[in-house]
Amino acid sequence: KHAALGATSGLLMSFVHVMQLHSADALWQTLKDTEWLRTKQVRLVVIDSVAGLFRTSDEEGGSRAAAAYERSRQLLRLAARLRQLSDAFDVAVLVVNQVTDKPLDTPAAAS
Repeated sequence: KHAALGATSGLLMSFVHVMQLHSADALWQTLKDTEWLRTKQVRLVVIDSVAGLFRTSDEEGGSRAAAAYERSRQLLRLAARLRQLSDAFDVAVLVVNQVTDKPLDTPAAAS
């Protein structure tokens, strides 16, 4: 059906732009420099594994509460920036995070 409309996989993939960011600083820089939103026909921004960018090795040696507070502060700041970009560029934003499930070792959890 889509091929009849000319929507081949190659054409559709030409509209997909992927950036791999390995740090919170790289993410902030990408969201600060919005040239990629202006020059490409972006309609959807997906950020995957977002919390991983804000985890630091300092959490192990320092206060876990302080690290959690700082991570929450940064994630709220990120949400605000993504909302600004969504409004300014009329783009949808989807933020997902990998989830780890640790089953409980109780008989009730097994049933």
